Amino acid sequence: MKWAVANDHQLSTAIRACVMLSIGLFTDVKHGFEDTTMRGLTMVGESILGGAPRSLFVTVALLVSLLVIIVVSQTIGPAIAGGSPDLTVAVELEHETLHGGSTPVSVGVENNSGVDGFNLSGQAILPPGVSYVSGDVTPVQIPDAPNPGFTTLYVENISDTASGTSESWDFVVLHDPTAYGVLDTFTIDVAFYANTDPRQVPRFDSVTGAPSNFTGAGEASDATLVVAFVVEKSEPSPEAELMRGLHDHQTVYTITVTNNPTAQSTGIQVDDWLSAGLEFLGCGTQDNSSVGDEYPGSGPINPGNAPPTSNCLVPDTVETIENPSGLPAGVYTRVVWGTAVTGITLLPGGVATMEYVAAIPMFENTMVWDGETPDTTGPQGSNIDNNNGFSTAEGSLERSYPNYAVAVGLYSGDDTVYTQDGSYEVFAEDLAIDKTVNTRVVGVGQTSTWSILVRSSEYGTLFDAITLVDTVPDGNCPGTTPGCAAGSPSQ
Repeated sequence: MKWAVANDHQLSTAIRACVMLSIGLFTDVKHGFEDTTMRGLTMVGESILGGAPRSLFVTVALLVSLLVIIVVSQTIGPAIAGGSPDLTVAVELEHETLHGGSTPVSVGVENNSGVDGFNLSGQAILPPGVSYVSGDVTPVQIPDAPNPGFTTLYVENISDTASGTSESWDFVVLHDPTAYGVLDTFTIDVAFYANTDPRQVPRFDSVTGAPSNFTGAGEASDATLVVAFVVEKSEPSPEAELMRGLHDHQTVYTITVTNNPTAQSTGIQVDDWLSAGLEFLGCGTQDNSSVGDEYPGSGPINPGNAPPTSNCLVPDTVETIENPSGLPAGVYTRVVWGTAVTGITLLPGGVATMEYVAAIPMFENTMVWDGETPDTTGPQGSNIDNNNGFSTAEGSLERSYPNYAVAVGLYSGDDTVYTQDGSYEVFAEDLAIDKTVNTRVVGVGQTSTWSILVRSSEYGTLFDAITLVDTVPDGNCPGTTPGCAAGSPSQ
């Protein structure tokens, strides 16, 4: 034989030549020039390898070219969901972000693929004008990646991700109020990567942020809307289950209007719409009814039954309206605070809080009053003269009663009037049971205290012989002494 093994320099040169010429080969074959290319390939091969047989050289060239193609496809492959393990990723931003305010981002990743993954690594891409503030882990930040103006955050080797496990990543971002105006949106993209080989860690390019060295992935994205102010509504009943009872089960609704940190909002008017099955009771000090007791012996609605409030504001308007525009059909009690003339002014970061008392009566409100229709300045509230509608009793199906708060105001940041809304829904209950525990984690031999609360409505006269059954899982013993005796309820 005229040749055996080329030296390192020759072999390196040969590989480079094979790569170039094999790429040229595939290109020329596509265009029908295989003969010319093969002659060129042979000539160059013989000059480099000292006359090696054509068949051997062509084989080497093809193998090297295939090797190169495989390597390239693994190292610069696109970041797509799937692979092994196939990860499930979810990202959640606050639905609304105050103009110039911060936005919490909550990310979760689950491995439900049945295949164990290792060295889980995560990446988030922030759009232009959005910056990282803080988080539960400290990521590496790459400016202008993957494109100018964007920022890539990444954390490598967060944890292993065995099948059936999950991991989370929470952080906060801040947008530039000059880059995003009110009613603009921005989106954050998130992806996670893992490898089935515990010795291989997914990596991210330090300049572009491009992922590599992974076998499985998952991705998700979410957006938020920039607003001038937000409206939130709340009520304290456990699991939003409000017991029926105009006297015994009054509750407090809270409406909160929070302004953005950039500029003030003025002339804010808040309208609250209570469903027919909710009785507006103001600050819990009056009974404007003329028909007497709700049922024999019930006594007046108020005073004396209302829970305490700290921010109860007397409304400007209380009126009963049927089928208002923009809301589900029905009868509502409309309650208004503020007007277009005076309204509520909120400085940057300011908060306005309104509380009121309400309850679920025996019967729903209607448009038919017993006598003259009261004035809309307040007497239509705390008044059962029009409570001649359907029964609010729970029955076989739970009745739900939503109410809606709408705030309209002028944002001085751009001299535009904006509208925001919030809602809250309660379920009318005649009998409810709630169970709580004093700790979410219990070790072997430790005790946990469970509380069971059974509630009945003011009108639940049939609940006289309640039997309560609580099933305790095996291995958990009632009482305070660790260890289960034979024949105990847990056995």
